Amino acid sequence: MKRRSFFNWAVIFFGLTHEKDHAMRPKQNIKYFEKIFSYLSDPELRLRENGDDLLVIKNAEISGVNFIELSWKNIHFVNCDFLGIYEIKLKDLKNTTFEDCFFFGSNKLGKGGLPSLCTLQSTRQNYCSRLQWQ
Repeated sequence: MKRRSFFNWAVIFFGLTHEKDHAMRPKQNIKYFEKIFSYLSDPELRLRENGDDLLVIKNAEISGVNFIELSWKNIHFVNCDFLGIYEIKLKDLKNTTFEDCFFFGSNKLGKGGLPSLCTLQSTRQNYCSRLQWQ
């Protein structure tokens, strides 16, 4: 087993076994949300097809995919799990809300890093009850 793969599973196991309020049912990976995955991977495609309409993503596991140097805006994540190490390194993040989301591993969402902001607003580590990113 690769070291990175082992680390990802260790983070997931540790996080899910220590967060009692989190919905324990498995979430579907973002790759299976085909159109939404396309829009996250290619913001220009989303703009051409839907303009700047709000994109709502519910009950998704965001892992195993790289979102690097992309600009996301007008997105509402609800009850999503962000898993993985350095898979999300956005160039820009605007008007995005994270509601009841967990962050395991190390991702860089926008400038400043989202997980550190979330822990300031929550008593539970790696959890955001609601955070609006302008």
